[in-house]
Amino acid sequence: MSRILPLVILLVFAACSDDNFVASGDTLPLDVTWMLVSVGPPGMSQPVDGSYTLRFSKDLTIHGTDACNVCTGTYSPGARSQIAIYPMCTEKACTPSPTFGYADALGRVTFFHNDRDRLVLVYQTASGDTWEMVHVQNE
Repeated sequence: MSRILPLVILLVFAACSDDNFVASGDTLPLDVTWMLVSVGPPGMSQPVDGSYTLRFSKDLTIHGTDACNVCTGTYSPGARSQIAIYPMCTEKACTPSPTFGYADALGRVTFFHNDRDRLVLVYQTASGDTWEMVHVQNE
């Protein structure tokens, strides 16, 4: 009986996962600079103005830009395309001011999906809605 309980708990957690956004076996592309192109509810994301970039490194660090600010931090990959991102960005006054709270959204990311030439980061907004940030490789 004591061996069955952990298995039951594992199956319950697996059944509660959100497979609409997570493809089993996705790999996080490392040492590639990604540029944010759109953000919003899944399938309805809108183009983003500004310069937002992100790069994941092998040493579990991130580097990027948030409009005119520089971001660094760490990330923690999990099973089944789960990820936690811990960004820290400078807070310079940008002109024009950013239209999107990139650093805040990065800190709310829970899943990623690597779709060929796109990296989609899925996060929960402050109001609890599921949104996605769509990135393309920065050339």
